Amino acid sequence: MGSKLAQSIESITEEHFKPIIRYHEERKVIPGDPYGWKLPGCGNISHWEEARRYDEYPKFTDRDFHLRAEEKAEKVKLYLDEIQDRGIDALLDVGQIVRSNEEGVVVDHHVQGFSVRVMQMRDVSVFDPKSYCNAARSRRLENLSDQRVAETPMGRDVENMLMAKRMNRGEAPKMPMHRDGTENKKAWYKAMRSESYNVFWVGTSCEERDALRKEARDNARRDPALEPLIAQIEKEDKSQSKDYFYHYQRDRAAAADDIIYEKPKHDIVIVLDKDCKVVLTRFSKLPDFLFQPKSVEKLEDAVRKWTALPPLPLPETSRHMVDEMIRLENPHMDLEKATTLKEVEKRVQCVVHYGTWTRKSANCGKCSSQSGANSEHPFKRC
Repeated sequence: MGSKLAQSIESITEEHFKPIIRYHEERKVIPGDPYGWKLPGCGNISHWEEARRYDEYPKFTDRDFHLRAEEKAEKVKLYLDEIQDRGIDALLDVGQIVRSNEEGVVVDHHVQGFSVRVMQMRDVSVFDPKSYCNAARSRRLENLSDQRVAETPMGRDVENMLMAKRMNRGEAPKMPMHRDGTENKKAWYKAMRSESYNVFWVGTSCEERDALRKEARDNARRDPALEPLIAQIEKEDKSQSKDYFYHYQRDRAAAADDIIYEKPKHDIVIVLDKDCKVVLTRFSKLPDFLFQPKSVEKLEDAVRKWTALPPLPLPETSRHMVDEMIRLENPHMDLEKATTLKEVEKRVQCVVHYGTWTRKSANCGKCSSQSGANSEHPFKRC
């Protein structure tokens, strides 16, 4: 079942052109691309046997990463050193305290023309993963987020009904087997339950989802043939439901609400735990600050060309189950809707970078303090 919008998009796609690639299909022969190879579990057309691609890949030297303003970068480095070493105490006397309560303290400051916000959470520890969820702020935001979202979760009864419908149609996936030859029903149910989330949330309207919820709650609305199958599912599958699609919808609605999530406009944002250990840091447009425009352009070109070399996996793990929903809402990101090879290569490819504090260079926004005892205090110099 799909919404009229999704069906119309699909009909237009099939009517006017045949997709160059399909996400779950292998294409060894791609018209106009003698070296391109689309693997079934890969999200791009890779060219790992085309020597020209390797030859055109940008080569970097130390000159490409020469700091455009070494003195300014050094002052910012020392500034961040001080926060790393002393925590938020380094700013209390020189910055503006925006907020201070039992949950934490927020301080604003400036360094070398950059606006800085540092936040310390008093009930979170990087050494205790559970503290993030147990923090008062997290519990409060969870409640506000639940109030903000327009729809309710899919629900176990809807999951079971959709799985039963699939089984009743004879469309259940092939039963996986254990090495000893016995049926792996746990994996079988997991695959079907995961697919039920996709069927429910992707390409369906809010009205259609409400109708499914009512059907699942009211036995009189359902096909009697589903009842024994639902009973079988309830008996054999005791796994926990993980409706990532609902959480995506809820988090997106909450993120758009300025009352729930404040959006800092600062150039540098640093979050510390109760012991002043760094939880998160963000430095907007850091490459543009550190390097010359030509070097930044070369780096961006390298990232784009890299996506054509190795086969990149589909982002549909347990962490990225909503990828298909995002493509539906943003057709310009959908490779299947690209009409030319050039368009395929320009489509968005996912390259994730986890920023971190490093003691090797200022590239990631932090260096160890190696200036010596006689160095001038960074806060006085900025």
